[in-house]
Amino acid sequence: MTLRGNNEFSLRRMVNGQVQILGTVPQSVTLGTWYDLRLEIIGIDVRAYVNGDLKISARDASITGGGRNAILMYKAAADWYHYIAYQP
Repeated sequence: MTLRGNNEFSLRRMVNGQVQILGTVPQSVTLGTWYDLRLEIIGIDVRAYVNGDLKISARDASITGGGRNAILMYKAAADWYHYIAYQP
């Protein structure tokens, strides 16, 4: 997920070092404001939320059971409240 200063929220994936965009929507961003971001991946369904509102829903058939996940930040500050990864 990316929340950008150009008022854009997008859901992306990286395949073989290349970024692919799964979805993009307008999202107002105010400097100095905290945002609650949530990412859900269940099977091949991927959902991204901002402040509890579903913003992007996508299906990614390339997702398989043993994948890796990561949290990456660039020019941002964050507090992590929950980070849960599990295999249902």
